[in-house]
Amino acid sequence: MSLIALYLALQASVVARSAPPVAATASPATPAKPKLICEEDDETGTRLGNHKVCMTADQWRAARVQAREEMANWQRGTGACGLNCGR
Repeated sequence: MSLIALYLALQASVVARSAPPVAATASPATPAKPKLICEEDDETGTRLGNHKVCMTADQWRAARVQAREEMANWQRGTGACGLNCGR
């Protein structure tokens, strides 16, 4: 039984010596902030209603997909107000 303990202790010391040292000052990598893309949102019918909207590229893509789907639903007549929407 003590031979097994001695063998395990020797193996642990060999592994400990062969492992590269870990830097104590290494800080965890912080993820990079996504780049914001800003666009002017023009409100029709007013010169004062314009405002800047800033979102990431993924957020802009999702907003455009949603707007495209809403327009397609409206054109098919299956929008939020049902089949008689605007007709």
